[in-house]
Amino acid sequence: MKKYLFIFVALVLSQTVFSQCSDLFFSEYVEGNQSNKALEIYNPTSAPINLANYQIHRWNNGTDVRDETYTQVLSGTIPAKGVWVLVKDTNASEIVYFQLRNKANAFITANCGTGSTNRTLCHNGNDAYTLEKVAGTVVVDIFGQVGIDPGNPTAGGGWNNNPATNYTAADSTGASWTTDHTLRRKQTVLQGVTVNPGGGGATNAFNVSVEWDSISFDVFAMFDSLGNHHCDCKDYNGIINPKNSLLVETYPNPSTDFIYINSAENISEISIQNINGALAYHELLNGDTKNFTIDISKQHIAAGEYLLYIKAKNGGNITKAIVITK
Repeated sequence: MKKYLFIFVALVLSQTVFSQCSDLFFSEYVEGNQSNKALEIYNPTSAPINLANYQIHRWNNGTDVRDETYTQVLSGTIPAKGVWVLVKDTNASEIVYFQLRNKANAFITANCGTGSTNRTLCHNGNDAYTLEKVAGTVVVDIFGQVGIDPGNPTAGGGWNNNPATNYTAADSTGASWTTDHTLRRKQTVLQGVTVNPGGGGATNAFNVSVEWDSISFDVFAMFDSLGNHHCDCKDYNGIINPKNSLLVETYPNPSTDFIYINSAENISEISIQNINGALAYHELLNGDTKNFTIDISKQHIAAGEYLLYIKAKNGGNITKAIVITK
């Protein structure tokens, strides 16, 4: 197993400056229980991108020592304004929920044991990731902070948004946002992070809440937005994965009294949940329904930010970020 000291600052200095909406970045991170692990990558550009030119690397447990058994070269093509979902492969002794497996564009075979030749997609809340050009000298996005271990996940460690603990849960000193959670990149993020937070590990400076929304573990909530990413690089309706596409118009946003839903396909299910995964509204629809109205005042939904999940009878689905005001 080849290991070598990787000076991360040198890598950062070798980068070019990227303009907004010009290159791939991570759009979703799934750290579920057991083997339910996934990463979603988003293409904000107006042209397909060959994934063979990219790789992901996991910096295990806060290390800054590069080990190529944690590197996966990608393959395939990611469409313009589309996403690519990578899911950890499994074996008979491990469980990957069908809700997650059905969202995969590709599986990464990852045996997380010592001596494995591929341990890339084995994160558990205290691992940083880099999305890189294949040469490994140009980073287009960073998740977490390379060189910092935010605590043992089994003891409640991970990154969070608490400056009092240097943005780490540090073994149960605070609530982790990255262990047993799904993280969704905010709609306003237009490009990847290309400079390691804290300048190469000197300080803990990865504040999850700046660019990510965190959803605690729930089978319904954790996987359903995979395959669709909302980004200001393009409007809501156009950012879809063709595999899970559903063309839906919702308005107004923000909403005060009503949410109006117009769908190109018949709707079978509608849910609203807050950013912590708590269910605020759920409706199963019978018959052929393409237009539906949610009366917020009758549902007693508090003001705040929510995720609106819509599923069609044909299996397509979409999740939209909404704001409810009073």
